[in-house]
Amino acid sequence: MAPSLPRMIQEPPVRVIRGEAGMAWTKAVLGDARRDDRAEWLLARIVASGSLQLREIGGTRAGEIAAHRLLSCEDVEPAKVLAPHVARTVEACKGLRVVAVQDTSEINFDRQRRPVDGLGPAGNPGIYGFFVHPLVVVDAKDEALLGVGGAQIWTRDEKPTPMHNAIPFDQKESRRWQVGAEMAAEHLAPVAAQVVVVQDREGDIYPIFTRRPEAVDLVVRAAQDRALAGGGHLFSAPAKWGKLARRR
Repeated sequence: MAPSLPRMIQEPPVRVIRGEAGMAWTKAVLGDARRDDRAEWLLARIVASGSLQLREIGGTRAGEIAAHRLLSCEDVEPAKVLAPHVARTVEACKGLRVVAVQDTSEINFDRQRRPVDGLGPAGNPGIYGFFVHPLVVVDAKDEALLGVGGAQIWTRDEKPTPMHNAIPFDQKESRRWQVGAEMAAEHLAPVAAQVVVVQDREGDIYPIFTRRPEAVDLVVRAAQDRALAGGGHLFSAPAKWGKLARRR
């Protein structure tokens, strides 16, 4: 199903401020320095507790209420929460050859629960949730996780999806793969030595190849047996290639 495009969330431009110790962060991302401190606390508690249940994250009744108040605030938007993490990732990518991996996760809720405001149909009938398509950045040399380079978050409409071929590419849910490559080109390419965007079979879409930003390279797991410019087809061509190495 196609996403509700006005509800597609992307991160705002990242404003990096240099501190005395050389770290990069964003100031008053959520409109108030106190909210920024509370957001940092919330993230630390998620990591420490290993949970996304606010009762467990808060630790105490007061902590649970504090978490609820933060997430209920109209100024606390996913894009603003994401911004400082993108800024830290950009800082970590300077001068490195990086791999930017993108894929989609479906966050769904129990079938017995009543639909929650803001959620939409998920992959299975009767299940409501939303979708997250992050750009996860890794150092190509030592495989260290550097952070997140961006993310798209959306819910699906209740209306039936029109025939796939009748929808322009820019309105299709699959455009998320193109947006991910554009995020990598905008945020990472200006500071990294090289950016390689990796995506799975769902990302084997011809318009994504023709629209590839010049600043990034693509590695895509093949899903289509495409015709090759020199003749033949993609799936049979590797049979003629020599082996470079073998590894168990």
